[in-house]
Amino acid sequence: MKKSKDVLVNYNYIIGDIETFGQVLIEVGDSGILEDAIHNYFMKFWGKGGVGKYEKCRKYYSFDRAIKIDDWRLVPQGEAKILKRYLAVG
Repeated sequence: MKKSKDVLVNYNYIIGDIETFGQVLIEVGDSGILEDAIHNYFMKFWGKGGVGKYEKCRKYYSFDRAIKIDDWRLVPQGEAKILKRYLAVG
């Protein structure tokens, strides 16, 4: 059985002059490529067609809103179980 991998992403949600810190735990799919999992999550952040332009795994824009990704790291499976209780899970 294949173990799932999770990646913890730290990002800033920006609306105009207001900036808020956020975190999300994203399960990495079958490809096992962290960047693809992160990109797929944020491309769907505002729903279908919500992202106008982007810089893959760095910034995502929609009208007057933006997501700026600060960093990410792979999370050990035991730690991921605990984090899933407290964070948004993608």
